[in-house]
Amino acid sequence: MSITLDAVYREIIELRKTSEANYLNLQHSIDISRAASESTRRQINEHQQFLTASFLNNDSEHQYRRRCNILLHGIEIRSTGKPEDVRNIIEPILESLKVSDGLKSVDGCHRLGPQRPGSKRPPPIIVKFKYHSPRSEIFSNIKHVPKGVQISDHLTIYRSRLLNFLRKIRADGIIYGCGSRNGNISVQLAAKSRHIRITTFEDIEDVLGSKKPQSLIIPDTYEEIRLHGSPS
Repeated sequence: MSITLDAVYREIIELRKTSEANYLNLQHSIDISRAASESTRRQINEHQQFLTASFLNNDSEHQYRRRCNILLHGIEIRSTGKPEDVRNIIEPILESLKVSDGLKSVDGCHRLGPQRPGSKRPPPIIVKFKYHSPRSEIFSNIKHVPKGVQISDHLTIYRSRLLNFLRKIRADGIIYGCGSRNGNISVQLAAKSRHIRITTFEDIEDVLGSKKPQSLIIPDTYEEIRLHGSPS
């Protein structure tokens, strides 16, 4: 059977139309998939933002509950064969720091766990005051703290991790200073520069800006929350 050129031409036309239709269908599928992927990505981002905001609100509540607490570091455990009398240990420290009501202002105090194996640092002592004024007296008279004793805020786990990261980059010379006051974390980029409040790891990235070394990896706030969960 002979095939005319006209028939071949028509066949080519049909094949081209089929190919173009298949291409348009494929492109449409890709566009749908891309839109679905973008929608999913937005939903994931919104979900992460919601969880992060909820966690930070919860963390703020936990920190507020600690507003009358302090931690005493550097006090050796006294091994007498009897349970440690922590109130007796902190009494002279409160006197040296001129806490007007002394032990009467203390609602409770105890060691934060036993001595860790292999650690030379004794676990801190937490002191919970009945009201806020003893804390103010302590930090006003901080220069009278006994030798070897350090005093700090009682931070949540999340804020402790935030501050520890800042201390690390301070040791590397990336920032000038960092610290906490009344549970709020702040950073100082240079001597005599203002203290900038830090709430998330993203805040550190924003504050450093062009000063951030390319080799510095700053944790992701959501990942920190996901991995280390509880603010307490």
